[in-house]
Amino acid sequence: SEVANVGAQNLITIGGPCANSVTAQVMYTKQGKTAPADCTSGFNPGEAVVALYDVDGKVAMVVAGYSGADTRRAGKVLADAGKYSLSGQQVTVTGTTFKDIAVSKVK
Repeated sequence: SEVANVGAQNLITIGGPCANSVTAQVMYTKQGKTAPADCTSGFNPGEAVVALYDVDGKVAMVVAGYSGADTRRAGKVLADAGKYSLSGQQVTVTGTTFKDIAVSKVK
């Protein structure tokens, strides 16, 4: 609710499209896509993404998972970025605890 225009500045948005309307705008509306009826579409239990999007010439980083726990694991990856290989436009973060986190490049 604090972001009036998602394309006005660079953003880091935390939480999946079910929990965060800014994430939904970045991932779907601003990419010329219609948001799916099921806001968990494209997300799987035990997975999260850290992804970069171009939004009106600005960069938006999305940190989003299937659940809050999945999103927190992706946040942990950012907090400990030197420990993980983060490159490209998107990585998938998998795991079920903070001890079994794995990161793989998507694109």
